[in-house]
Order: sequence, then C-alpha cells, then structure tokens
Amino acid sequence: TYRSSLILNNNLASDGVRNMRGLTLHLLRKELYELRWQAFASFLIAGCITCMLFFTSDDSRGRNNDSALLAQGAVVAFLGAIVSGSLFGMQAATGDRTAGTNRFVRALPVSTRLLGTVRLIACMIAGWATFVPILILCIEVPFANALIVVASGMILEVGVMLWVAAAGVGRATEVSAVLAGWMAIMLWLGIFAIYAMQPYRNETIVIGLLSVGPMFDIPLPGGSAATGQQFSERAGRICINAIACFCASMIFVRRYDAALRPLAANPQHRISWSGLKLHTMTRYPLLWKSLRDVSPLAVLLPVWFWLLPSLAIGLGDPAGGIKYFYDNFVSRFFFPAGMILPVLLGVSLFAGDLQPQLNRFWRSRPISAAQWYWTRLGVGFAALTITCWLPLLIAAVRWDHVSGEEIGVYAAVCTCTYFSAAAVSCLVRRSLYSGILAIGVVSVTAATVSTVDYYVFRYASVDDESVLAVSLLCTGALMLGVGAWLAVRDIHLDATSR
Repeated sequence: TYRSSLILNNNLASDGVRNMRGLTLHLLRKELYELRWQAFASFLIAGCITCMLFFTSDDSRGRNNDSALLAQGAVVAFLGAIVSGSLFGMQAATGDRTAGTNRFVRALPVSTRLLGTVRLIACMIAGWATFVPILILCIEVPFANALIVVASGMILEVGVMLWVAAAGVGRATEVSAVLAGWMAIMLWLGIFAIYAMQPYRNETIVIGLLSVGPMFDIPLPGGSAATGQQFSERAGRICINAIACFCASMIFVRRYDAALRPLAANPQHRISWSGLKLHTMTRYPLLWKSLRDVSPLAVLLPVWFWLLPSLAIGLGDPAGGIKYFYDNFVSRFFFPAGMILPVLLGVSLFAGDLQPQLNRFWRSRPISAAQWYWTRLGVGFAALTITCWLPLLIAAVRWDHVSGEEIGVYAAVCTCTYFSAAAVSCLVRRSLYSGILAIGVVSVTAATVSTVDYYVFRYASVDDESVLAVSLLCTGALMLGVGAWLAVRDIHLDATSR
C-alpha cells in the first residue's frame, strides 16, 4: 500500500501528467497495483478448480464430451462470478478504509467521483482474472459454446460486484458490505420472483428471476439456448438489467466519499448499546458478542426463504404455488447462496477479531484462546444449521421436494466450507484473502472427496455413495477445525499468559 501510494505521488509530481486522462491512468495503475495479489489469488484458485474438474473425470465420465465440458466450465464460471463479484465488490466498497489509505486518497487533488469510477474499473478488471483459466481451457480444449460461458461469467461477475459495491459503500466492515449487497440482490430477486408467480403468467420462475441485474439472464450459460428464447423475447429484461447495473454504479460513484471518511466521522456508526440491558447475556459477554456478529446473517436467509413463498401463495395459486416456487427457487438460488453464507460466517467471526486493533484489546482481557475460539466456532455452526439446513429439512419433510441425500451432501459441503473459512481466517487474518483461499480449500477438499467417492463406489461396491461423501466431507471439516484451533491456540488472548 505504501509503495503504491509512493508510485502515485511520483507520477502526480512528474511533468507527464498534464490532463485528466493521464491522471486517470495513473490512478488506475495505483488501484491495479494494490489488487495484484488478490487477482493472482483468484486466478490461481480458479485454475486449480478448473484443472480438478477437467482432470478428475476420465473418458467414461464424459471428459471429451462437449456437454460435459460445457457443464464443468459453467459451474466454474457461475461460482467464480458469484464469489469473485462479492469479494471484489467488498474490496471496492471498503478497501481504502481497511487498507488505511483513505486519508491519502482523500488528499488527492481529484474528485471522489473520479476516484470511485477508477476503483470500480480496477475491481472489475481484477475480478476478471478468475475467468482466465476457463478461457485457457477453451483455447486448449475447444468445445461448443465455450466463449459464451466465459462471457456469461464475466458479465455476471460485474453485476454482482456492482450490487455489492453500491449497497456496501461506507459500511464499517468488509463482511457488512457483502451482507448489504446480497440483501439488495435478494430483495430484487424476491420482487421478480413474486411477479413470476402470478397465475396468469405462463413463464417459469426462472424467467422471472432473469430480471436481477444480469444475474440469471444473459449470463446464464448457453445464452438464449439455455432458456429456449430469442433475444427479442428477452429484450425488456435485458434493458432492466442494464438500467439496474448502471444505477448501482452511479450510486457507488456518488456515495464513494462515505467510503473514505474515518469511522469516527460517520454518524451511522455512532450507535450506543449502553441502554440495552440484558442481564442474562451480560454474564456471558463473549457469547453475546458472537451472537450479535452472526445475527444479521443468521436471520436474513431463513426469513427470506419463508417470506417469499407466503407472499407467492397470497398473490398466486395456493394449490400449486408453493410446489412451483420450491422446485425452482431452491435449486437455482438457495444452493449457490448457501455456499456464500458459510464463507461470510467464517470470515466475519474470526478475521475481524484477529485484526491488530481488536487483537490487542482481546489480549488485555482475561479470556482464554480456547474459550474465544470454541465459542465463536459453535455460535457460527449453530447459525449455519438454522440458516442453511433447517429450511431445507422442513421443506423436504413437508413437500417432499428435496431428498434426504441432497440435504446430507449439501449440509456436509456447507459445514466443510464454514470450517475452511474459519481455518483460513485464523491463518491469514485478512478478510479478502481469507474468502478467496477458503473457496480454494473447500474446492480442493470437495474434488478430492468426489474422486475418492467415485472410485470407491465404482470398484468397492459401496451401497450408498452419498453416505461415503458426507462422511469424508465431515472428516475434512473436523480436520480443518482442529487446524484452525492449532493456528490460534498460541495467540495468547489471556492477559495472564503474556
């Protein structure tokens, strides 16, 4: 950060900067220099995942099949766009403040709108590093609709990044910025999901969800072929997408000054909890703080999960509305969102408290490292259970639309993702890097489990493949949890042990 600031100062002092264009280019160079390692980490993780998906499948499983390659590329592009868009949108909204460069940036002789525009462009370019491995795969092993997959992922990444950046600008922490962005995305999703549930509409729920930024429209792998519609039939939704993304970018640029202000000068952070008298919880301050940290994440998804079907039934067909909603909504959005939530839980619970300022505070308190770690890990796991597992379990029992095997594998993957995020956060102690690396760790774990599960199921005549997969994933999650504990047990949170 210091070196990038020095580079920008030298460039501003040089005779070469004579106009706004030259100044903008130097600002862009400074932003890209700060994001170089994040972009490289995204490229490396996406490359590893792409290679694992390609090389862990033999010819009998369709390695040389165009449809199989398209599906593998679409999975990497979709998940990469969601994760990369969230993380780089978070970086755009809060990066200067968390890096400590907000005072320097505010002192530059340029408008905050120009700074915000340059930062958006830099984060967009850095986020596209995620799709370079898929593009290389398309060049080396050409398959049908390859470029559509890459272009779809890049557009989707930009849309998610703009929503997160616009909703999270000026937030106190990186995780709160991501949370605000996904609250806005899900609210927008819900509006069009309810609209698509109208009984007089013949379109499917998927077409109704197409109006969320570029979330489920043009970025859908396969383009028009994926929905069976021509461009002219979706022109209205594409215009809505473009207008929504443009409005999000304008909101971010106009409010970027809030991201550069110190927290003490921002009125929205002057919230006093001294008047909140909860005598039962003041006896357990660590538990109370952990519950406060996870409460927005733990409440958001289940409330939305149950509110939308209720509204859909009220507005649509009570007989078929709930079945219709869950058949499409759960499989197409809830599962991807459930992969983001464990990462946010793990990073928000551990990376924040291990920052230098808070770490010094915890060291002055009579709290042991074991008490701190296991309390926060348990609270996060309970929030994950309530948020991700319970709604699906009730839906499976009540409507019989989600099988027990799907719930078991999904719960095991969410658990492994959460423990991966916790372990990486304890090691790296940086929110952005922790989120990127956590996705890489859980991807390697899932690919290893998938390969072992496939060959054991194929050659060892195992009766139930899903049981083995769940067992292996839970074992991996347990190992990651122990690894995280080994990483923090010597940080000396207890003042008496220093």
